[in-house]
Amino acid sequence: MNLGRRDLGRASMLAVTIAGLAATAHADPSTAPNVVVYCDKSLRDAVRRTGELFTARTRAPMNLFSAAPTLMLAQIERITQNDVLITQSAAMDQAARRGLIHPDTRIPLGRDRLVFATLEGGTQRLSDPLHLLHRIGTGPLAVPDPTTGTTIDSAAVLAALGLTPPFPFKLAGAIDTEEVAFLLRTRAAPIGLLYRTEAQPGSGLSILAELPDQAVTYSAAISVVTRSRNAQNFMEFLRDPEAAAQLHASGLEPMA
Repeated sequence: MNLGRRDLGRASMLAVTIAGLAATAHADPSTAPNVVVYCDKSLRDAVRRTGELFTARTRAPMNLFSAAPTLMLAQIERITQNDVLITQSAAMDQAARRGLIHPDTRIPLGRDRLVFATLEGGTQRLSDPLHLLHRIGTGPLAVPDPTTGTTIDSAAVLAALGLTPPFPFKLAGAIDTEEVAFLLRTRAAPIGLLYRTEAQPGSGLSILAELPDQAVTYSAAISVVTRSRNAQNFMEFLRDPEAAAQLHASGLEPMA
């Protein structure tokens, strides 16, 4: 089988992610006080900052691993150590159906909107997402490809804006929104489609326009392979006003 550079890149990224998740499977029992958290890549910074607050308050370390929802669920099925799962609500529904979480522990976390973003640096937000066409020129617009690494249907998102092939600009396909951000930071694309939590201050990116009708919700739950005595404490902290404020500051909207 011949693999192109793009295929090899995807295979390498997947192997690294699997290795990171699987590394906890043989953790020493002395690490049980640590809370092992899996979360979507789009929430990595938000959950990391929230975990730092948790550790500062409780002195219980949090180990964070981020990956696509499908991979996280597969690792829990393989009994890879995990205490708390944080993922999109649709994926959490699957986790519940597959018996991978304790459903009674599930709580909502917030809503994350899709946005068009660009490199940080004085760019004003657009009132209408379609105005981005004047910024792109001929493109490319970086969007996630339909792979197991993302749950975004880029074609449907563009169609909702009235944009269908042939597009007046080029498209640059990416494995996931993390790679979209990489294309923006390396100037391989001027504008990209990703989540608001990935384009917050300090990310090197600026939000050009939000897509009000394109959003996902996230929830958290304790997994069935939990080992940490602090898993419930972490879940309770997620309900704390301090944690809620941090998640909101990281781009998540509170859910009514």
